[in-house]
Amino acid sequence: NVLHDIPVIFCVLTDNTMQQAIDRSGGKHGNKGVEAAIAAIQMAHLGKQ
Repeated sequence: NVLHDIPVIFCVLTDNTMQQAIDRSGGKHGNKGVEAAIAAIQMAHLGKQ
């Protein structure tokens, strides 16, 4: 976050249907959980530079 050297990633899916959940977890919209994990790793690497 801004005050500390700790990356914070917040990823919550608010799906209204099962199909939306499927689409956002590896379907046509990609995997949002994986995207959040990659962002966290990238932030951790930036903090070490």
